[in-house]
Amino acid sequence: MQNALRKKIDDHTIATLDLVLVIPYFNIVNRILKANRTFDSLQALRIEAIKGYKHFALQDSLLLYDNCLVMPNSENFRIYLIREIHDSVSTAYPGIRKTYFLLSKQYYWPSMPTTIAQYICNCYACKRSSMPRDRTPGLLHPLPVPEQA
Repeated sequence: MQNALRKKIDDHTIATLDLVLVIPYFNIVNRILKANRTFDSLQALRIEAIKGYKHFALQDSLLLYDNCLVMPNSENFRIYLIREIHDSVSTAYPGIRKTYFLLSKQYYWPSMPTTIAQYICNCYACKRSSMPRDRTPGLLHPLPVPEQA
């Protein structure tokens, strides 16, 4: 019987595994791009971009804010992006400022810091592992010696 750890995996299996991991990512990216192009909630901002408002622009029919993709408030796209950055193994649950910094490089939506702060304040892993920051502990005091044994 061949050891499972020494079993040779052929190139076809590796390619199939890679596709299984990549296809959901491209699916959400396509949904986000389609939402940016079509959602009515962004229509007022599109008009601002057409008028030449200094922060907004249209590029390939995508609405951008300072070269960042504007995220519509629909289908929990914003929560999905925050989860991808905050809950990923590579970033290891960064705080509010770092999560905002990482997301704001590519994405924009109104009240972005507030949305990120709400998500992180409700993150179970962060609540479980955070240290209480109430007060600095005082000096140690000896316990009184009991009179009877």
